[in-house]
Amino acid sequence: ERLRQQQERTEQRQNAQEAAELKKKQAQERAEQAKVERLRTQQALAAQRQQAEEAAELKRKEAREQTERLKAAQLRTQQEHTEQRQKVQEQAARKRKDAQEKAAQAKTARLRTQQEHAEQRNAERLRKQQEQATRRQQAEAATARKRQEAAELRQKQAQERAEHANAERLRKQQEQAERQRQAQERQRQQQEELQRQREEQHQKAQEAAELRRQQTQARAERLNAERLRQQQEQATRRQQAEAATARKRQEAAELRRKQTQERAERLDADRLRKDLEQLRRLSTELKTQQQEFHAKRAELLAKRAELEARREALMSTRQPAVPVSSVLVQLAKTVPEEVWLTKLQLHGGSLQLMGASQDTQAVANLMASLEGSKRFRETTFVYTQRATRGATSVFTFEISTTPSLQDGQDS
Repeated sequence: ERLRQQQERTEQRQNAQEAAELKKKQAQERAEQAKVERLRTQQALAAQRQQAEEAAELKRKEAREQTERLKAAQLRTQQEHTEQRQKVQEQAARKRKDAQEKAAQAKTARLRTQQEHAEQRNAERLRKQQEQATRRQQAEAATARKRQEAAELRQKQAQERAEHANAERLRKQQEQAERQRQAQERQRQQQEELQRQREEQHQKAQEAAELRRQQTQARAERLNAERLRQQQEQATRRQQAEAATARKRQEAAELRRKQTQERAERLDADRLRKDLEQLRRLSTELKTQQQEFHAKRAELLAKRAELEARREALMSTRQPAVPVSSVLVQLAKTVPEEVWLTKLQLHGGSLQLMGASQDTQAVANLMASLEGSKRFRETTFVYTQRATRGATSVFTFEISTTPSLQDGQDS
């Protein structure tokens, strides 16, 4: 019996040593993983900074290209507007010239119409005068016939007086005919003079209209030339102003780029300084956690030694109800890597587990492992609460379970 007890104690010590070595290896692996993770994080931060710098440089290049494209588009738009204004002005000048020509043609047509109306009125007066002369001649002829008839009636009585009267009448008729011929000659001369005057007036009007048209055209050409000169001067001044504005904008953009680059450099320097401070803080926290871990480990080792002494004392007095070594081995297999135990209490047949973890899911996994193990039964969750260990936020918990006396394998 003593040999069997010694063998059990030897096995328990070996199991405890194996569990401690396993915990130590796990702690070392976690430390190495944390170091690798920090290095990976630093590399990722450096890559992100490099990508951010490249993206910023690309954005600056795109902004410069977009600014140049906008300037080129503005210049093209201004040139198109200038060409359109010149075309509109040329069209307006052509329209004004056409309107002036149409006005001159209308004025010439009005003068021609007035001349035609004057000629028609003169022809109408001449026709009326001729009709009046014809009517007078007809009346005189009728009177002459009447007188001739009266003379024929009185011929027998006074042939001499009749012959004398006839001769007198013939003389008077000849004189009247001569007067009519002279009047017609004067009318013809008057008509010729009037026609000549009209032709002279028409020629003078045409010359005056041509002179006015030439003067108007010369004034329009001078105005167009003056307007074109002013437009060219305005376009030149506008181009100079635009060039000055473009230079100022380019200088402002260059200044802004330099300021942005300086700010980016300052931000990079601040970011590097913050990263260094964060690395120092993480290093300090890691050292603090290592010190706490070593202190806890020493405390746990002391408690384990105390428990070993108590167990040996209990084993020396009575047979234990539960094989503690197998419970510890199974518990070491069940506890996840993200969970560390700070206290174990065995009251009768109930085992109290107290510990901490940075993730509540790891505590839930521990509960599930205990409930699924045949070595433990009646597993209950007592409490969990947030706590702070140094600069790290963790969750403390307490779980109550009952080790089973049955010897079986885990499900």
